[in-house]
Parts: sequence; C-alpha cells; structure tokens
Amino acid sequence: MTEGNAIRIAQAQDCRPLRVLLIDAQTTGAPTLKWAIESLGDTVERCDAEAALVMARDFGPDVIIADIALLGPDAGKFCADLHAIKDISNAKVIAQGVTGTVDLSGGGVASQFDLHLKRPIDLLVLADMLSLLRTGMKVVS
Repeated sequence: MTEGNAIRIAQAQDCRPLRVLLIDAQTTGAPTLKWAIESLGDTVERCDAEAALVMARDFGPDVIIADIALLGPDAGKFCADLHAIKDISNAKVIAQGVTGTVDLSGGGVASQFDLHLKRPIDLLVLADMLSLLRTGMKVVS
C-alpha cells in the first residue's frame, strides 16, 4: 500500500459509509469482495442479476458493482434501468469484468456504466475508487 493509498483510506473512514450493492453470482470471489468492501467501513448487500433491480430499489445503494458477464447481452439496458430508478439515479454503477480496456464513452454497452474494474480486482484500486466516491470526488477509470 502506498502512502497516498493509506492517507485516502484513512480519510475515507471519517466520511459517511457508502451503501454498496454487489451484483455477482460467483460463489468464491463475491464473498471475498463483499468482505473487502465491508472492511473499509461500508455497508454491502449482495445479490444475483435476477434480484438486482428489486434489491436496488429496496436497499438504495450509493454504488453498484455489477459483474458485466453475469448481465450478459442486456447489460447496457440493465444499467440504464438502474439509472432510471428515481431514488438511486445518482448511484455510480461500476462494471466488473475481465476485459482490460473498456471504452466508457463510446456509446456501447460499457458506456452505460460510470466506471470499470478489471478482474481480478486489485483491492487497492477498489479502495481508492470507493474512497474518492465517499468524498464526492470525480473518479476516472
């Protein structure tokens, strides 16, 4: 962990915890990711794609991390549907996937997402991203 990371993580602990919805059906990686986010002081709920829209309405997340492969070809529509939910329209939706470089501005499926995390997820990158979201800073992935 770099000194900058440690400072941002320490600052994040002074901010309001985020409500994070983790949409991921992996039985091995998802519990670890949930634990890692909770260890930063945030509240995490986990569900599969079928339950995600209902869970998003009920839970009211600030951040949604979605396995883009789990969502399949309807990932773009799914993301647009999340952004259309009034109470969470400002939530940041993060695509989680195996592709290295994703164009979030090009009008394709990826452009519906606010940010992208490459799998395997670097927990320091995730911690930095969540820290910046907690403080209201703009994150560029």
